[in-house]
Amino acid sequence: MANWGTWDQALFHEVAAAVVAAFPERKASSYQALIEVVAKVLGGHGKRLQMGHYLDRVVLCTQPEEGREGKEVDVLVFLCALSLSLNLDVDERVAALFDTMLVLRGGLGGEGGGGYMDRRALEKLLGGLVATAQVPAEVLVQPDKTMEYPFQSYKVASIEEIVDKAIVEGKERYEKRVKDAKKAGREPPVPPPLAGEEGGRPGDGGRLSLEGLVQMLETKAICAWGECYQGRE
Repeated sequence: MANWGTWDQALFHEVAAAVVAAFPERKASSYQALIEVVAKVLGGHGKRLQMGHYLDRVVLCTQPEEGREGKEVDVLVFLCALSLSLNLDVDERVAALFDTMLVLRGGLGGEGGGGYMDRRALEKLLGGLVATAQVPAEVLVQPDKTMEYPFQSYKVASIEEIVDKAIVEGKERYEKRVKDAKKAGREPPVPPPLAGEEGGRPGDGGRLSLEGLVQMLETKAICAWGECYQGRE
């Protein structure tokens, strides 16, 4: 809340571009080095990050306690943490993250406009969101099929497993909408993003637009920021 007057999507894009330009290997030599880049960009607009110690804590929690001093920091994880200070609605927040992925890929195509992501990029983004606690804990809990007796055991789901589940969920929703459209005599809906494919991993080779990313992050399988809880009593 302290930074609600600091950011907009365009400024976040500028910061992301500056960070990526400063660390083209996508790893910063230290957390302090990242903060210096952000401070320089914000300073050029007469602004500064407020209550940054909360950001410090989020980023430090993504690293093992041993050897934090001088430890390299993943640029994407840092930008996901930084996005927590954005005062944007969900679509705008996703657009800012989508744009960040384009910047990381080298496609500086404007704030959320143009371009696409593939499954690999989605997995990287989801990894950043999970690392910075922007995905509900229940999404990460998965039954362990190897230990069902005498009690069901559980394990932490991998990023790949979560994405697989989201793709399957999207496909099932699409099939239901197709049936509903046929009954009502309407045009069939557009196929879901990263639709499942025969052979290989679901979604390999597919393209994910901004609208598709919104749909994926709002699935129950991912449920970023608890969006899938909307409407629950």
